[in-house]
Amino acid sequence: MVLSTDTLTLVFYIMQQLGMMLGFGAEVILLFTYLFGKRNGVINDTEDRIAHGIYRVLLVALFLIVISGVCITATYFVSGQTNIVFQPAYLFKWALIAIAVVLAILLRGARIWNSFFEGFAGANWGALFLIHIFAPITTILILLDFYGILVSGFLCIWYLLVFILRPKLEVATPAPTPVSPIKPPLPPQKIIMDVPRPPMAPTPQKPPVPRDSSQPIVIPAMPQRIILDPEALPGLPTIRVMPKTEQELEQQTQPSTP
Repeated sequence: MVLSTDTLTLVFYIMQQLGMMLGFGAEVILLFTYLFGKRNGVINDTEDRIAHGIYRVLLVALFLIVISGVCITATYFVSGQTNIVFQPAYLFKWALIAIAVVLAILLRGARIWNSFFEGFAGANWGALFLIHIFAPITTILILLDFYGILVSGFLCIWYLLVFILRPKLEVATPAPTPVSPIKPPLPPQKIIMDVPRPPMAPTPQKPPVPRDSSQPIVIPAMPQRIILDPEALPGLPTIRVMPKTEQELEQQTQPSTP
Protein backbone atom coordinates (compact mmCIF):
# COMPACT_ATOMS: atom_id res chain seq x y z
CA MET A 1 0.00 0.00 0.00
CA VAL A 2 1.50 3.32 -1.11
CA LEU A 3 0.88 6.33 1.14
CA SER A 4 -0.67 9.31 -0.56
CA THR A 5 0.87 12.78 -0.54
CA ASP A 6 -1.79 14.11 1.82
CA THR A 7 -1.10 11.34 4.31
CA LEU A 8 2.64 12.01 4.27
CA THR A 9 2.00 15.72 4.64
CA LEU A 10 -0.21 15.03 7.69
CA VAL A 11 2.51 12.89 9.29
CA PHE A 12 5.10 15.60 8.67
CA TYR A 13 2.83 18.28 10.15
CA ILE A 14 2.28 16.15 13.26
CA MET A 15 6.04 15.73 13.63
CA GLN A 16 6.56 19.47 13.27
CA GLN A 17 3.80 20.27 15.74
CA LEU A 18 5.26 17.82 18.26
CA GLY A 19 8.71 19.35 17.78
CA MET A 20 7.35 22.87 18.33
CA MET A 21 5.62 21.91 21.57
CA LEU A 22 8.63 20.00 22.88
CA GLY A 23 11.06 22.78 21.96
CA PHE A 24 8.98 25.63 23.37
CA GLY A 25 8.19 23.70 26.58
CA ALA A 26 11.82 22.65 27.06
CA GLU A 27 13.01 26.26 26.61
CA VAL A 28 10.51 27.55 29.18
CA ILE A 29 11.68 24.92 31.69
CA LEU A 30 15.29 25.85 30.98
CA LEU A 31 14.54 29.51 31.74
CA PHE A 32 12.98 28.66 35.11
CA THR A 33 15.82 26.25 35.88
CA TYR A 34 18.29 29.04 35.23
CA LEU A 35 16.47 31.46 37.52
CA PHE A 36 16.18 28.97 40.39
CA GLY A 37 19.77 27.82 39.92
CA LYS A 38 21.19 31.35 40.01
CA ARG A 39 19.05 32.38 42.97
CA ASN A 40 21.39 30.77 45.52
CA GLY A 41 24.51 31.85 43.66
CA VAL A 42 25.79 28.25 43.36
CA ILE A 43 24.71 25.68 40.74
CA ASN A 44 24.60 22.28 42.40
CA ASP A 45 24.96 18.95 40.60
CA THR A 46 21.21 18.21 40.64
CA GLU A 47 20.29 21.48 38.92
CA ASP A 48 23.06 21.01 36.35
CA ARG A 49 21.86 17.48 35.52
CA ILE A 50 18.26 18.68 35.15
CA ALA A 51 19.31 21.54 32.84
CA HIS A 52 21.36 19.27 30.58
CA GLY A 53 18.56 16.68 30.50
CA ILE A 54 16.10 19.33 29.29
CA TYR A 55 18.72 20.51 26.80
CA ARG A 56 18.70 17.03 25.22
CA VAL A 57 14.91 17.26 24.86
CA LEU A 58 15.43 20.59 23.10
CA LEU A 59 17.82 18.96 20.64
CA VAL A 60 15.26 16.22 19.89
CA ALA A 61 12.64 18.89 19.25
CA LEU A 62 14.93 20.72 16.82
CA PHE A 63 15.62 17.45 15.00
CA LEU A 64 11.90 16.81 14.55
CA ILE A 65 11.29 20.39 13.37
CA VAL A 66 14.12 20.36 10.81
CA ILE A 67 13.30 16.90 9.38
CA SER A 68 9.57 17.59 9.16
CA GLY A 69 10.18 21.07 7.68
CA VAL A 70 12.45 19.71 4.95
CA CYS A 71 9.92 17.00 4.08
CA ILE A 72 7.00 19.47 4.01
CA THR A 73 9.00 21.84 1.78
CA ALA A 74 9.80 18.92 -0.56
CA THR A 75 6.10 18.01 -0.81
CA TYR A 76 5.29 21.62 -1.73
CA PHE A 77 7.83 21.52 -4.53
CA VAL A 78 6.59 18.13 -5.73
CA SER A 79 2.94 19.21 -5.71
CA GLY A 80 3.77 22.50 -7.43
CA GLN A 81 2.82 24.73 -4.44
CA THR A 82 5.99 26.79 -4.55
CA ASN A 83 4.07 29.98 -3.77
CA ILE A 84 3.67 28.77 -0.16
CA VAL A 85 7.41 28.15 0.19
CA PHE A 86 8.30 31.73 -0.84
CA GLN A 87 5.80 33.46 1.45
CA PRO A 88 7.44 35.90 3.95
CA ALA A 89 6.08 34.06 6.99
CA TYR A 90 7.37 30.70 5.71
CA LEU A 91 10.85 32.06 4.96
CA PHE A 92 10.96 33.96 8.26
CA LYS A 93 10.01 30.77 10.09
CA TRP A 94 12.98 28.98 8.54
CA ALA A 95 15.22 31.87 9.61
CA LEU A 96 14.03 31.51 13.22
CA ILE A 97 14.65 27.74 13.08
CA ALA A 98 18.22 28.41 11.91
CA ILE A 99 18.76 30.89 14.80
CA ALA A 100 17.40 28.28 17.26
CA VAL A 101 19.86 25.68 15.95
CA VAL A 102 22.79 28.11 16.31
CA LEU A 103 21.76 29.03 19.87
CA ALA A 104 21.41 25.36 20.78
CA ILE A 105 24.98 24.79 19.64
CA LEU A 106 26.19 27.81 21.65
CA LEU A 107 24.41 26.60 24.80
CA ARG A 108 26.39 23.39 24.98
CA GLY A 109 28.31 22.58 28.17
CA ALA A 110 28.79 25.30 30.77
CA ARG A 111 27.40 28.03 28.47
CA ILE A 112 23.93 26.75 29.29
CA TRP A 113 24.14 29.03 32.36
CA ASN A 114 24.89 32.15 30.28
CA SER A 115 22.16 34.71 30.96
CA PHE A 116 22.28 36.42 27.53
CA PHE A 117 22.25 33.25 25.43
CA GLU A 118 19.50 31.77 27.60
CA GLY A 119 17.34 34.90 27.39
CA PHE A 120 17.85 35.34 23.65
CA ALA A 121 17.01 31.67 23.03
CA GLY A 122 13.80 32.07 25.04
CA ALA A 123 12.78 35.14 23.01
CA ASN A 124 13.58 33.38 19.71
CA TRP A 125 11.56 30.30 20.67
CA GLY A 126 8.63 32.50 21.65
CA ALA A 127 8.69 34.28 18.27
CA LEU A 128 9.03 30.95 16.41
CA PHE A 129 6.08 29.45 18.29
CA LEU A 130 3.84 32.45 17.52
CA ILE A 131 4.79 32.52 13.83
CA HIS A 132 4.14 28.79 13.57
CA ILE A 133 0.71 29.01 15.23
CA PHE A 134 -0.67 32.09 13.47
CA ALA A 135 1.28 32.03 10.17
CA PRO A 136 0.34 35.63 9.30
CA ILE A 137 0.17 36.77 5.72
CA THR A 138 2.26 39.93 5.86
CA THR A 139 5.48 41.48 4.67
CA ILE A 140 8.99 40.68 5.80
CA LEU A 141 9.48 44.19 7.26
CA ILE A 142 6.48 43.81 9.56
CA LEU A 143 7.79 40.43 10.68
CA LEU A 144 11.21 41.94 11.43
CA ASP A 145 9.59 44.73 13.48
CA PHE A 146 7.54 42.17 15.34
CA TYR A 147 10.64 40.09 16.04
CA GLY A 148 12.66 43.10 17.24
CA ILE A 149 9.92 44.30 19.60
CA LEU A 150 9.35 40.79 20.95
CA VAL A 151 13.04 40.09 21.57
CA SER A 152 13.68 43.51 23.16
CA GLY A 153 10.67 43.29 25.46
CA PHE A 154 11.46 39.71 26.48
CA LEU A 155 15.10 40.53 27.26
CA CYS A 156 14.04 43.50 29.43
CA ILE A 157 11.69 41.30 31.43
CA TRP A 158 14.29 38.53 31.55
CA TYR A 159 17.07 40.69 32.97
CA LEU A 160 14.64 42.24 35.45
CA LEU A 161 13.85 38.74 36.77
CA VAL A 162 17.55 37.88 36.87
CA PHE A 163 18.22 41.05 38.87
CA ILE A 164 15.35 40.42 41.30
CA LEU A 165 16.27 36.78 41.90
CA ARG A 166 20.00 37.41 42.18
CA PRO A 167 21.70 36.03 45.31
CA LYS A 168 21.69 38.56 48.13
CA LEU A 169 24.96 39.01 49.93
CA GLU A 170 24.65 39.88 53.61
CA VAL A 171 27.41 42.16 54.83
CA ALA A 172 28.14 41.32 58.44
CA THR A 173 29.28 44.18 60.66
CA PRO A 174 32.58 43.20 62.25
CA ALA A 175 32.50 43.11 66.04
CA PRO A 176 34.86 45.53 67.80
CA THR A 177 38.08 43.93 68.85
CA PRO A 178 38.45 44.01 72.66
CA VAL A 179 41.54 45.89 73.84
CA SER A 180 43.55 43.67 76.12
CA PRO A 181 45.59 45.34 78.93
CA ILE A 182 49.30 45.61 78.35
CA LYS A 183 51.07 43.13 80.54
CA PRO A 184 54.58 43.94 81.87
CA PRO A 185 57.31 41.87 80.34
CA LEU A 186 58.21 38.83 82.31
CA PRO A 187 61.74 38.66 83.77
CA PRO A 188 64.08 36.37 81.95
CA GLN A 189 63.93 32.92 83.35
CA LYS A 190 67.03 31.02 84.26
CA ILE A 191 67.43 27.86 82.38
CA ILE A 192 68.93 25.15 84.59
CA MET A 193 70.43 22.43 82.60
CA ASP A 194 70.87 19.07 84.17
CA VAL A 195 74.50 18.24 83.43
CA PRO A 196 75.09 14.52 83.85
CA ARG A 197 77.69 13.75 86.49
CA PRO A 198 80.45 11.28 85.77
CA PRO A 199 79.93 7.97 87.51
CA MET A 200 81.88 7.55 90.80
CA ALA A 201 84.46 4.86 90.96
CA PRO A 202 83.53 2.10 93.40
CA THR A 203 85.46 2.06 96.72
CA PRO A 204 87.81 -0.89 96.75
CA GLN A 205 87.04 -3.24 99.60
CA LYS A 206 89.77 -4.94 101.62
CA PRO A 207 89.70 -8.65 101.30
CA PRO A 208 88.91 -10.40 104.57
CA VAL A 209 91.94 -11.68 106.48
CA PRO A 210 91.77 -15.43 106.76
CA ARG A 211 91.63 -16.67 110.39
CA ASP A 212 93.81 -19.42 111.64
CA SER A 213 91.51 -22.14 112.87
CA SER A 214 94.23 -23.67 115.08
CA GLN A 215 94.33 -20.70 117.48
CA PRO A 216 91.50 -20.42 120.05
CA ILE A 217 89.26 -17.41 120.10
CA VAL A 218 90.04 -15.22 123.16
CA ILE A 219 87.11 -13.26 124.52
CA PRO A 220 88.30 -10.38 126.73
CA ALA A 221 86.91 -10.41 130.24
CA MET A 222 84.86 -7.54 131.51
CA PRO A 223 86.71 -5.42 134.09
CA GLN A 224 85.39 -5.88 137.61
CA ARG A 225 85.35 -3.17 140.19
CA ILE A 226 86.56 -4.33 143.50
CA ILE A 227 85.32 -2.38 146.46
CA LEU A 228 87.76 -2.79 149.37
CA ASP A 229 85.82 -0.74 151.92
CA PRO A 230 82.06 -1.12 151.58
CA GLU A 231 81.45 1.56 154.22
CA ALA A 232 82.99 4.16 151.89
CA LEU A 233 79.90 3.86 149.72
CA PRO A 234 76.95 3.88 152.08
CA GLY A 235 74.43 3.58 149.29
CA LEU A 236 75.55 0.15 148.30
CA PRO A 237 74.05 -2.84 149.96
CA THR A 238 76.50 -4.70 152.16
CA ILE A 239 77.07 -8.38 151.69
CA ARG A 240 77.57 -10.33 154.84
CA VAL A 241 79.89 -13.28 154.50
CA MET A 242 79.49 -15.97 157.01
CA PRO A 243 82.71 -16.63 158.91
CA LYS A 244 84.32 -19.90 158.20
CA THR A 245 87.01 -20.04 160.92
CA GLU A 246 87.21 -18.92 164.53
CA GLN A 247 89.62 -16.10 163.69
CA GLU A 248 87.20 -14.69 161.13
CA LEU A 249 84.40 -14.97 163.71
CA GLU A 250 86.41 -12.99 166.30
CA GLN A 251 87.34 -10.32 163.84
CA GLN A 252 83.72 -9.90 162.89
CA THR A 253 82.45 -9.59 166.47
CA GLN A 254 85.10 -7.11 167.54
CA PRO A 255 83.83 -3.54 167.66
CA SER A 256 85.41 -1.18 165.25
CA THR A 257 87.65 1.47 166.75
CA PRO A 258 86.87 5.04 165.89
